[in-house]
Amino acid sequence: MYAYRINVEVASSKSTLNSINLCLFLASSVIIGIGLYQTKMVFIPLFIAYIFYLLVTPLIEFLGRRFSFPKKIYATIILMFLGVFFFLFFKYFWESINILINEFDTYITQFRTFAENYLARLKQRIPMINTENMMSGPIASIIQYSTTGIKDFIQILTLSFICSLFFIFDPLSLRKMGKNFTLIKLEKKLRHYALIKSVTSLVTGLIIYFYLLFLGYEFAFFLGFGTFLLNFIPSFGSIIATLLLIPVFGIEERTGSDILALLIFPGLVQFIIGNIIEPKFMGEALHLSPVIIILSLIFWSIIFGVYGLFLGVPFSLVIDAAIRSSNLKKKLWN
Repeated sequence: MYAYRINVEVASSKSTLNSINLCLFLASSVIIGIGLYQTKMVFIPLFIAYIFYLLVTPLIEFLGRRFSFPKKIYATIILMFLGVFFFLFFKYFWESINILINEFDTYITQFRTFAENYLARLKQRIPMINTENMMSGPIASIIQYSTTGIKDFIQILTLSFICSLFFIFDPLSLRKMGKNFTLIKLEKKLRHYALIKSVTSLVTGLIIYFYLLFLGYEFAFFLGFGTFLLNFIPSFGSIIATLLLIPVFGIEERTGSDILALLIFPGLVQFIIGNIIEPKFMGEALHLSPVIIILSLIFWSIIFGVYGLFLGVPFSLVIDAAIRSSNLKKKLWN
């Protein structure tokens, strides 16, 4: 009887301790989430710079082993090439924006005609729908949101490039900090994910770009670049990138069957690369279930907005590595 009472007390104390640990974990998670939300304009460029550092470092180390020059020389050469590439890219980007601004009224008129025709058909089938205010409000909000998004994107990309310079030219202190904080496997997972995702997204974007260029669309560059970016969003990015082609095809005032026919090739490309090729090369290295990935997208998008959709998987890999290295599961449930 006495031993039974002791076992009950021990079990009760363990249950109380687990509850306390769980409450502390939830409280600390909320505090960390608030801190990340308040510092997202600093944290996001640092995290992107770190991923960029992971992608560039193997090339620098390979050149260092291949030739006898110091690694910083190769780092400088690589960064100079990347700097020239980004300069030419953004120069062409702004030239394309100027062309879009000059022809904006024409494109809006054509798109309104396309949308009003389909809204009129929708009104005939469903008379209860109010289609009068479905055009002016969404177009204005999309333009305003796109302008703000492009400005923030360029700002974050510039800060990320500057931060990556410090990571690349001072790798020793970063590696020492990484060894003390988390597992070396985390770097391999992040590098593997970022490399495969970058290559597959780039290939998809280039295919869509040349496809639209072949069809004679002036928005080929924007849509190719948008496809490249959106494919970094797991599961939903390829769908959004394909649906964005609908208003562009609609500008030419084609019928619905013509638009669907034009969407077959982009949809097929997205399906083959996103569902066959990418999983084959990605393998089981992430150890994240599809449910965890979707939940992480929702969670990180709440904290970081749109950027959380793009960086949700890398953030989840960091959290997963931190939990595994600290044995947090055992502390919470054992």
